[in-house]
Amino acid sequence: MKRICIVNNDYNPIGLAAGLLGDGSCQPFEYALANFLGGRHCHLSSCGFAALELLLRHLKNNSPQKTDVIIPAYTAPALVLPIVKCGLTVKLCDVSLETFLPDTERILSLIDGKTLAVVAVHMFGIPADVSRIMSGANGDVAIIEDCAQCLGTELGGKLAGTLAPYSFGSFGRGKNISFYHGGFLSVQSNADDAALTQLFDALAQPPLHSQLKTLAAMTLFSFLVEPHVYSLAAPVTARLKSRRRQSAYNTGAFGDMLARRCSGIFRRWQTVYQRRVENGKLLHDGLCATAGVTTPRYPAANRIAFNRFPVLAANSGHRSRLIGALSLHGIEASPMYEQPVQAFYDLGYRQGDLPCSDELAGRLLTLPVHGLTDARTIEIIIDTIGKVLP
Repeated sequence: MKRICIVNNDYNPIGLAAGLLGDGSCQPFEYALANFLGGRHCHLSSCGFAALELLLRHLKNNSPQKTDVIIPAYTAPALVLPIVKCGLTVKLCDVSLETFLPDTERILSLIDGKTLAVVAVHMFGIPADVSRIMSGANGDVAIIEDCAQCLGTELGGKLAGTLAPYSFGSFGRGKNISFYHGGFLSVQSNADDAALTQLFDALAQPPLHSQLKTLAAMTLFSFLVEPHVYSLAAPVTARLKSRRRQSAYNTGAFGDMLARRCSGIFRRWQTVYQRRVENGKLLHDGLCATAGVTTPRYPAANRIAFNRFPVLAANSGHRSRLIGALSLHGIEASPMYEQPVQAFYDLGYRQGDLPCSDELAGRLLTLPVHGLTDARTIEIIIDTIGKVLP
């Protein structure tokens, strides 16, 4: 029986090989990415956190009196690391149980004279209300889009990653497009770009053997999560899914050789990621009226390239039963982060300070939407969830 992994690239191993081999005429990856994001300045790094770190250092240098960075209480917990590494203070914003995103009005209520930046995280691929945050912040605070889970999403005809003056993202495992490595920063201003170019140019290149190892890992993972292979490979890939608290990351360059190879993959990905949009819409339409589960609220006109499709189960026990029922059909579903940010790091918050993030972590279930999830699998997901009572 084939088994659908919760995360995957939108192309099969043959597509990956075609992208890696290219045709010898591929642009450097940062130029391909800049074109995708409407001509903004783009820089590559070893990971998304490294890109955010360099941006925060630049912003801190311009506004040394500001010390606070606002992030959601439910997001990738390690988002804390680059903020702390820059000597800044993390302020957490609780989430909305209707949108599953940070509550916009709560974000605005947290902004004060010490606020350096707000990181607007587009969780699951759903765009945060960047326009409202920017207008409410009155230009005194840097608004940074976290695009780790949303490449391809559009809001009002504009791509996520182009809505605010700054955006960053990751190409790590499980992202909309994954190279098993790397991240990017995108900036709007020429003045910002001039200063940031110096910081990125100073990053150390990874050795060639390290870049080759990344290519090998990317290729191996693409093969192991093929639906007809994953049923046998799941015990192997399970060992690659670290559940330990991340305590560090490497701040370095992306790698010139790797960037040349990844340009072809990125170009190919742009022709196939539409499946994420279609699968997400099918799941939303099929589950929005299902008893016992809650789907996220978002403007229908948006074009959401979901990373995973999120629903809230009635409670943690209901979530466990849903995971078990879907697994019987060869479909992997899972929580995303099993605890909110404040449970991973000591940030001065007590139990109950951010109740919606606690509840979201306890009830959230995410479903596969990637390009290797076919229409029949979507039908099975909808039918199975409808039959599992709260």
